Parts: sequence; structure tokens; C-alpha cells
Amino acid sequence: MVVNRRDVLALGLASLSPAMLTPRIGSAQGRYPERPIKLMVAFSAGGVNDAVARQWSERVKTLLGAVYVENQGGGSGTIATGEVARATPDGYTILLGSTSTMVLNPMTMAKVPYDPARDFVPIAILAVSTTSIVVHASLPATTLPELVAYARANPGKLSYGSAGTGTMSNLSGELFKQLTGLADLVHVPYKGAGPGITDLVSGHIPMMTPNVTGQVLELHRAGKIRILAVNAAQRLAAAPEIPTAIEQGVPGMIGLLFLGLFAPAATPRPILDRIAEASRAAMADPEFQKVLVASGLEAVADSNSEKAKRFMKEEIARWGPVVKAAGSRWSDPSIPSPTAAVRWRGPPRTARMVPPGNLRGLDRRAALADHVCTRRNRKCYRPATYSITSSARPSSHSGNVTWSRLAALRLMTNSILADCWIGRSAIFSPLRMRAA
Repeated sequence: MVVNRRDVLALGLASLSPAMLTPRIGSAQGRYPERPIKLMVAFSAGGVNDAVARQWSERVKTLLGAVYVENQGGGSGTIATGEVARATPDGYTILLGSTSTMVLNPMTMAKVPYDPARDFVPIAILAVSTTSIVVHASLPATTLPELVAYARANPGKLSYGSAGTGTMSNLSGELFKQLTGLADLVHVPYKGAGPGITDLVSGHIPMMTPNVTGQVLELHRAGKIRILAVNAAQRLAAAPEIPTAIEQGVPGMIGLLFLGLFAPAATPRPILDRIAEASRAAMADPEFQKVLVASGLEAVADSNSEKAKRFMKEEIARWGPVVKAAGSRWSDPSIPSPTAAVRWRGPPRTARMVPPGNLRGLDRRAALADHVCTRRNRKCYRPATYSITSSARPSSHSGNVTWSRLAALRLMTNSILADCWIGRSAIFSPLRMRAA
């Protein structure tokens, strides 16, 4: 008897039950998680995003297993956020999103590699952080009115650092400028709050508008920096001695940053519910709430996906007018307006050189690095503080340089923007720029 191969296969398949032939998606989701979960943070370590992410990941381990935090700063948070948007929607890559990445970036940047409404689904809001106005200990200002008076008496000499262009830290600084009329206060963006705070403590920048964290409060109490005001309607429970900006005569100075969990849009609902359940259990822990309060944060224990969506819509309505007043979009998130006035305070460092003629067409975020500018005697040329225009002559300079056909070269030295004015006789080399 000849047995046909097709008959054998048909008989074998027929003997299998329908349940065995059905894809086991549901059972796979029921076993979630089977491996460590990656929580992406769109900013460098040391800031409020990183602090909340690490605390949350520790608290949910009993329910979700291993959760590790991966910091990927840059692009004002768009790099990491875009990566999560493109990740496989299986629950093993989630994002700690914020007002900066989910609300402000689409408003302030000409092109964002993700759409918050299309590419993400919110899981829950974890906490709300308050921004602040902080100065270096050497700055002669102990109150907000004193800072405003000093800035007006010294136009063009102050700059403020932020966690990145388009972040809540940046928008709070812009709101402060609008409310106080300090239009010449220059923005210096960083790849996260951590590097900015380091430069503030070192004295490389005189002022910053960071979110209040345990680190910032500790530095304030140690006398290394000075928090002049918190940008909230009420004083913080963790630091009741610090007044609000509203108390000090700047009405409307409120800058709050929400921090929440987001997953790729196609993530199955059972997985989202599992993460949300673990998150609610963690946020209900009194010890966790104490940790957040000590860090200057307000815990949100009863959030869910729908509440998070409503919160985001409210923030869009709040910050839309501020962004419009500050300038509809920052097309280049690394370089401020060409009419800015900045002071270079850091020591020179050698790095690659970008000729001025090439700057316009380059991606400055990737191309600009630290530079060394020297005169004929090879000593470091440190320009005085002056306004930048296409044809303006520096208010003071020294050295044997021909100042005709001035070209402005935007430099990045110790993360502080400086302006090196070069003459027609200047030449370029890979490691240094000098007057010929």
C-alpha cells in the first residue's frame, strides 16, 4: 500500500486540537516578564529623570523582576524617546517620559523623530517635579529681586544653563526672562541636568534653572550653590525655607515637570496593565513617597493612562503661549540666537576645528566641539563679553590680529558657548586656530 505524504500530513494536523494550533500570544503575555525590562531615560545620569527612574525600578522588582535603567542623553531627549518609539512593543523597553519629551519638544523643535500621541501610550504619571532658579555661590544675589537688579545692571554678562533646549528647565528660564524683562539672559543647553549642575558648582555658568532634586538641595545647603526660588504655587515640603518666585514678585512663575511611564503604542493591554499595577503598588509605598518628597518631588499615587492623557493636554495648553512668545521653534537645539552675548570662562582645550564658512551647513550638535583659539604668540585669546553681530567689532581685544572681514566662530569650551572673532589673516589647522 502506497501512502501519500500529503495524506500523512493532513492526518497528523487533524489529530491536533484547535488550542494547540492557536498562537500562544496570550500565554506569553501571561508569563510577562520573562527577562529584564529596560527603562530608558532620555537624559544623562544625575538629573531628576534619572533619580525617579532608579527609585521606581528598585521598588517594582518584587512584581516585575529585574528592571535596569539606561541613560541616553542628547537631542533634548529626542534620541532616547525616538528609540523607544521604534522599539518592539513587547513591554521590555519602556520610557520614563516627561513634560520635556512628550509636550515641549514637539512645540519647540522643527523636527522630532516621534509623535507622542501616535507612537506612545501613557501608563501612568509617577511624580511632578518643580523647577528652580539657582545661582553660583559667588554671584552677589541672595534673593530673586537682587538677581534681577544685578542682571539689569550688568547687561549681557549672565547666562543660564538648562537640561537641554526645549526641556522644562529651558522653558522655565525663558518664562523667567519674559516675566522679568531680561531678554539678554543667554541660554546654555546641556545634555541633561547633571553636566549643567557640575558646571554650575564649578563656576563655569553663573545661573541655572534645574528641577529640584535631592542633589540640588544638598548642594544648596552645603553652600556650593544658592537656590533663590522654586517655581511653584507653594513652597516645597522638602525645603520650606526656600521661597517661591511668586512670593518674590514674579507672578505666574510656575514650572512643573511631570515624569511618567510610556510604552510603544502597539504594546498589548495585558502588559500595560501589569506594569501599571506594579507602578501603583510602588507609588503607594510610604517609604517611596518619603524618598520622592525628600528629593523635592510630589508623588502621584492614583494616576492611570486616561489621567495621564488629560494631564498632557493641560500642559500643552499651558506652555503653548510661552513657546510662541519665546520664538515659535528653536530650529537648532545647540546654538542660541546669533545676537547672544556670552562670556567664556573655562580653560582652553584642544579639539577638532570647524571653519566658520562650514558652520551653516553642519549638524552643529555633532560637529562642534571644544576648540583652542590662540594669537600670534600662541597664548590663549579670551574675548571680553560683547554682543555678536555679523559686522560688529569687539568692544575690547588684544593681540596682533587683523580685524577686517570679521567672522564669528561659535565655540564650545567646557560646555560654555564662546565667540572667537578672527580676522582675514587667520588660518585653520586640525588642532588649533592662530593668527598668521
